Amino acid sequence: MSINLIEEDSAEVIDLMLDKGIGVEAGLWSAADAEKFLAHPNAQRCLRVLIELNEQELPAAEQALRDIQMVLDRADMRLPRLLHGRDATVWPLYRETLRLGVDARIGLEDGKHLPSGEVAESNAALIRAARALVP
Repeated sequence: MSINLIEEDSAEVIDLMLDKGIGVEAGLWSAADAEKFLAHPNAQRCLRVLIELNEQELPAAEQALRDIQMVLDRADMRLPRLLHGRDATVWPLYRETLRLGVDARIGLEDGKHLPSGEVAESNAALIRAARALVP
């Protein structure tokens, strides 16, 4: 279950899900979310970290990513990381996942356009386009 640390009750929800044996993906939108996550006593019990960037200007999204990564790296947080952007940053951040070697997410929930700018007919079309970018 994905739980965004920006939510006020995220710590309680993380604990509840873990206590019930449900895997948790910790959603981070900012360096502040990363700090909040690292302060949680059960952070290491989560399945992975989802770096979910909502900034629409690429330089701002790249800076947010660097800030989050710096917080996680400084704490030696070794959980798997999944990165994705939204709308204007979907494809540039997908390319960044390939460069960094981290997991990615692609789908209509994040953006409806193919790298060419055309509207994708389906999630499958987005996935085909993503696969075509893998070296």
